[in-house]
Amino acid sequence: MLFILISDIDKNYRSWYEWIPYNSKQKMETDFVSELQKMGKIFIPKPNFVNFRKYAKYDNNNGYDGDIYFKIEDLYFETYADWIYDQIPEKDRLKFIVIGLEQGCHQAKFFANRYSRNCVGVFILGDRILSKENYEKLWNVEKYYTDLKEQFGEKWENYKIHTLNNERLSNLLDKLKTDTPDTEAIVAYLNGFVKGFIRSQYNKVKSTLVPAFMYSYKHNMADEKQILNKKFESCSTASVTFIDYDQDADYLIYSKYKNDILEQIKQVVNANQKGGDYKNKYIKYKTKYLALKKQIGGNNNEIKRKNERGTKKSNK
Repeated sequence: MLFILISDIDKNYRSWYEWIPYNSKQKMETDFVSELQKMGKIFIPKPNFVNFRKYAKYDNNNGYDGDIYFKIEDLYFETYADWIYDQIPEKDRLKFIVIGLEQGCHQAKFFANRYSRNCVGVFILGDRILSKENYEKLWNVEKYYTDLKEQFGEKWENYKIHTLNNERLSNLLDKLKTDTPDTEAIVAYLNGFVKGFIRSQYNKVKSTLVPAFMYSYKHNMADEKQILNKKFESCSTASVTFIDYDQDADYLIYSKYKNDILEQIKQVVNANQKGGDYKNKYIKYKTKYLALKKQIGGNNNEIKRKNERGTKKSNK
């Protein structure tokens, strides 16, 4: 089994091993990856579009690579997914599990769907909202435009999320390497741009084609998130399992629930290694469930009774 670990969009690959919370110098460590290695191989992509953060004075984490240059096209889900897949040896593409951390959850879901033929499951550790409304909240506010005008003056409209081009992006990255007084402002702008561009692709992740396990913190389960979860589940052809925890760490892989997550991953791995077609089993179950729900008007108790009667009949 190969585990593809897709990092938070503003963190580097080291966040799977160690993490220094903001406004802190206390390093936290986790054995999450070493426990996964007992079950299979590990692949952690290292995209360039996080490396500019090494210039942020408030970020005490290390592990950002030297090359800070990236293009806007690199942020498209399709480009990023294909870039990841192309780096995986052909022999390791036969069966894999995708794990997305926090804001990396969007790319993880997309990657799992794009390569669903060989993906047996996707685990989302810190599911985030991805919707048109959430995207518009990011930029459709007066402060967003005020900040752009203050930073870029008369040319501010050239730096909106969908007006920035690769030439202007490259110029900003060039400035970071010259130790400009505007370093912090450029890092903040790029950070907002990357996050905004990712969220602008809200129409690309509406369902899952593979069994999905979605972990969230309870305090994030606002009405909007619950509505989105129900819609995501109803549109999916595979099973979706939602698990909510009380927050005790910034990242679930540093929380007391880490072992629960590892145990669920282990169950999926074991189910596949035993020769059963785990993925198709859950897709067929989901299809059967939806058919019953439509037939009897969505009565969950009646669905349960029909399933129980079918099980007893088959046992006879």
